[in-house]
Amino acid sequence: MLFGNEKHNIVVQTRKGRDIDNQQFKEITPFELNQLHKLDKYRKDCTFRSGVSPIYNCHGMTFASRRTGIFELDSLKLIISDDGYEEVAQANTLPGDVAIYQEGGDIQHSGIVVEIRNRNISFPVPWICSKWGKGPEVIHAFFNCPYKPEGIKFYRIKPWNPNTDSI
Repeated sequence: MLFGNEKHNIVVQTRKGRDIDNQQFKEITPFELNQLHKLDKYRKDCTFRSGVSPIYNCHGMTFASRRTGIFELDSLKLIISDDGYEEVAQANTLPGDVAIYQEGGDIQHSGIVVEIRNRNISFPVPWICSKWGKGPEVIHAFFNCPYKPEGIKFYRIKPWNPNTDSI
């Protein structure tokens, strides 16, 4: 493993062609490596599907195909707006929807809905694939992760309308 702060960016744009600020880190610091053991408490109820990677973060996984990290709140808001995401109720979530964890109006974490459990009862439980920092990708119930679920919102890209949407 390399240590330090080496990083660079790649071209990432919204559907409307606006640039998204991003960074690919090439290292994991000793401090970050040491913090990964804190995730062990989730192993019983979650599926850890990858190893660590400094290249992308949760938002890079969700919105940039695991190619880079997206860190700026303004960039995330631009993606949600330009790409045509609209909020959906938790009861109506489907696999492929996006989960966004917010706290105090700031986006803290994101992931992709991969499964809905308990659909036929009053409290359907979305299961999310998300990346935890520079750590692994994890499949987890929306409420079972290091990020607070109280501010979670779910989003889906609106259907394309050839009369109003242009590329």
